[in-house]
Formats: sequence, C-alpha cells, structure tokens
Amino acid sequence: MTLMDRRRRSDTLRGKVAIVGIGEVPTRRVIPDRTMYGLNAEAAKIAIADAGLRKEDINGLVTDGAAALATMAEYIGIRPTFATGVSMQGASGASATTVAASAINGGLADTVLVVMGNSRLDRAMPGGASVRSEWEEAYGPAAGAPDTLRFTLDICMSSEQLRNRWR
Repeated sequence: MTLMDRRRRSDTLRGKVAIVGIGEVPTRRVIPDRTMYGLNAEAAKIAIADAGLRKEDINGLVTDGAAALATMAEYIGIRPTFATGVSMQGASGASATTVAASAINGGLADTVLVVMGNSRLDRAMPGGASVRSEWEEAYGPAAGAPDTLRFTLDICMSSEQLRNRWR
C-alpha cells in the first residue's frame, strides 16, 4: 500500500478529531509545594479555557500512568465516562493523544482531556521506586518481571538455572 493509498483510507483518524486547546504551566526543574494533581489541574484549566469549553463539556480523560484516574478527575473537576492512563516513558504524550483520538473516533467520548506532568517532589522508596498507590505496586517493583519470564520460557531454563546464570 502506498502513502497516497493510506491517506485515502476511511479508517484513519485524519479529519475526524482535532486538538482544540492547550495548557501549560511554567516548566521548572523542581516545583516546590505543588503536587502532580495540582499542576495537572492548573494546566487543564488553561487548556479548557483555550479551547473555549467548560468542564461540563469534557467526558473523557487520559493521563500518564502514574496518576490515579479518579483523583485526577476530582482535582480537575470533571466526571469522565471514559478514562485511562498511558505510560510509554518518553512517548507518553504522543501515545496519550492517539488514545484520546481513538476514544473519540470509537464513540467512547466526545471531548477528551489529556493531562500529564509532575512536580518531581514525589517521595522515594528504598531502591529508587516512587511511592504509588497501593494498587499499582502492591507487590513491589516488578518492571523487569515480564522480560525475565519471557527469557526463562524462551531459553527453557529453570528458576534455579536462571538464578545461577548471573552469580
């Protein structure tokens, strides 16, 4: 399929959704005495005003993976019928925008607010992991677990063999 064929396809999002407002708070290395939720709520207020909308017009929310969706919605003052978090390291913003566009195109929401950011003042746990909700890290840091499991299954190593491999 050529690029021109792709542009003509009806199953793309081209012309079906739009970014209509943006909001940004001043960027600093560290923002003391401000929470991630407060900063995002401030940026959301600016974006909603920039778009000429009201909070009541928003029925979708996409945040980064660190934010508790209900807490973020409460801080912003919206009641979304669609909400999700996206965590793609450096690609979270682009991914969140794509998720929002897809939610609108799929009829899950009419107007989706995408908010991301933090104050860099999160408390830290031993080992460097940030403190998150009890539901996100109930069993401690486990980011490498899927890769380790896949490696174990692909190489057909036992847990004992895997432990001894890097001693």
